[in-house]
Amino acid sequence: MTSPAEEPQTTLFNFAQPDSINGKAAIRLGTGGMVTASVQFLAAGGDNNLHSHSAEDEVFLVLGGRVRFYGKDGDVVAELGQNEGIVVPRLFPYWFESASEEVLTIYKVGAKDPRYENERLNYQGLNASQIARGDNHPLTGRAPTEAEKV
Repeated sequence: MTSPAEEPQTTLFNFAQPDSINGKAAIRLGTGGMVTASVQFLAAGGDNNLHSHSAEDEVFLVLGGRVRFYGKDGDVVAELGQNEGIVVPRLFPYWFESASEEVLTIYKVGAKDPRYENERLNYQGLNASQIARGDNHPLTGRAPTEAEKV
């Protein structure tokens, strides 16, 4: 039997789009064990760099706007609109960008495998739009090892 301090707790959340978005904004909605949930907002031209996650599978669901996901060779993996999504497994290299003039609103759920250290694996440095907006990802990142490259 667990003590009251160890009992699982629910997290309630809501969100609103920020008044201004400088390329990209994110709101963390909650965490629970291995799962994190957030909403990201990307203005037209907002994007990120080619990366993967060493321990995290991710689910993205478009709530508004359009998104284009790319793989490691620059090939389009998917272009998605409202109510469409994609599951990105750990170690899969990808990047994405807003694909419309409308602000992209995308719901992200990440599930971390506790057998691995959770690191962001950067296949390339920050791009110009990330640098311009002062991107500071919570996972500082490192280059992937040969064994981690798929």
